[in-house]
Amino acid sequence: MAARFLLHPWDPDTLLTITEQDDVGDEQLELGFEVDEDAWQPLSPAAAPPRTVHFVDGARRHDAAGTLGAWPCLFTVIAVGSVTSRLGAPVAPPAHAPARRYVIVGTEEDVPLEPVRVARYGLEYEPRRVAGGEHHLAAEAQRLMLRWEAELAEEVAHAHPGDVVLLDGPLRSDASVQNVLGFVKSTSRERLPPSQRGVLADLAPGQRSPVYRVHGGDRSLLSRLEWVMRPRGAAPGVDPRLGLVRVQANSALSRAEAAALADWTAATLPAYATDYHQDPRAPQQLLIVKDLESDLRRSFGHRDLLLTALRQELSG
Repeated sequence: MAARFLLHPWDPDTLLTITEQDDVGDEQLELGFEVDEDAWQPLSPAAAPPRTVHFVDGARRHDAAGTLGAWPCLFTVIAVGSVTSRLGAPVAPPAHAPARRYVIVGTEEDVPLEPVRVARYGLEYEPRRVAGGEHHLAAEAQRLMLRWEAELAEEVAHAHPGDVVLLDGPLRSDASVQNVLGFVKSTSRERLPPSQRGVLADLAPGQRSPVYRVHGGDRSLLSRLEWVMRPRGAAPGVDPRLGLVRVQANSALSRAEAAALADWTAATLPAYATDYHQDPRAPQQLLIVKDLESDLRRSFGHRDLLLTALRQELSG
């Protein structure tokens, strides 16, 4: 049969600028962690009791790009926050610290860098140095945001040990608290073998794969447990293989603990999933996270006004 075109569910501008994919290295998979490898099939979740969940996410904006002498630089602003929810109960207002601003300079030279102050608005860009050229600047801004997200997730998890903390993006530490889950909306390369990929394609909305263990290799970030779930059905003409979410958990969880968390995610998170008209990253984007991101971005201030003040500050 001739191949036919199928669409990706995400807006192409969003898809082609993805920066939150999980890293795929030289991991080894233990596919028989929850069920035998040859017994893989789509799993419908068991009844999951309601649990309070804290969604953690970050947002960033590039305010300006320029140079410092011969070196490229990037002015960026980052904010990280959380929002708490329990199905059937009102959503608590988002909580976040003040935004952080950085001027990232692409140089390996150990030269003193001074903060850049915008007196009109009482703002300051903290200097950071990163080796490499222009293409390394945005990557450093993303790294700073991911590190702050991970720190906040750990802080919230310690403060609420009986709740679930859902970090929007991959886990960043082998020592993640056991009630912290990573929520990965996109993957640069499918790591599962072909026999298991067929199970993923057959997942119905609200179903999940069995839990498997990923043993981190030399190039991997960490060892962890993972499972794949489908939050919402694919729209007509959309490739059903692309509407999946990969959830990550601490590798120290027992089989029963991991299965219970996996069932909870499959039973609970589809209620938060966006529809295609609500977000360019649907259906993987969660509506409550989308609203949190909007709230974080409002803390950045008006970019055009800030850029005008920054130009005046630098011209003086």
